[in-house]
Amino acid sequence: DGKYVLTVMNDKGLNSLWLRNVATGSDTQIVAPSATIASVAFSPDGNYIYFRKAENAIASVFNIYRAPVLGGTPKTVEQDVDSTFTFSPDGRRMAYIRGNDPEVGKYRLLSANLDGSDEKVLYIAPMKGLARFLSWSSDGKKIAYPEFQPVGAFGGINLFDIDSGKIQLLTFPDKAPTEVVFSASGDGLFVIYRQKGPNFTRGQIGYLTLADGQLRPISRDTNSYATLSLSADGKTLATVQQKAVSNFYVLPGQGSAAADINPIAS
Repeated sequence: DGKYVLTVMNDKGLNSLWLRNVATGSDTQIVAPSATIASVAFSPDGNYIYFRKAENAIASVFNIYRAPVLGGTPKTVEQDVDSTFTFSPDGRRMAYIRGNDPEVGKYRLLSANLDGSDEKVLYIAPMKGLARFLSWSSDGKKIAYPEFQPVGAFGGINLFDIDSGKIQLLTFPDKAPTEVVFSASGDGLFVIYRQKGPNFTRGQIGYLTLADGQLRPISRDTNSYATLSLSADGKTLATVQQKAVSNFYVLPGQGSAAADINPIAS
């Protein structure tokens, strides 16, 4: 309903989940600090939060959990999930990706009920670089996710057709999409992408019109953006703005004690 934002907070290597009331600016912790949390979302009915949490110390294996939106004991709903998850518009299913299981070198696009039951394979393909972000279209017919360096292109987006089981690949010669979110109308995608060239490290927000395949910038600045979500009414985007701060140091050519090194620019 656009009234709350769910946020992962990092504190000394532990991750917790916080609920922010947009109108009042107040924050409430709903999941205590624990292991790495990589993905978060509200359930379609708004009653639950879903998140993907690491199951080992090196954060290489993740399970999907859900918990009541106002707090409660999280329960595992799916195991070994290598991407974000996305919900069908009717609120009955979720989709996600699992890589190297059961076949090494291949990924599977899967769907399941919101409690993790009735898991089905939608698509199997070789892993060229595992996609981490998925989005289900508002008409329920397509699932979009990035493709890393497809043949003859710098970046791409896969559009999986639910009915036919086939993939349409959209390619870009100078942009590499990393995250995608379908617009409420379903005729386009909000995208976080990286531009080929010296500014590649700066993730920017753009909009892809499916009718002509054109990816147009929304943000053009020196910051970088990560994570992207759309409110249920389709009117508001939420993202995280990242700022990098660097210091430049000068020291004598013969060397110097660390205490004598002074920054001269930042």
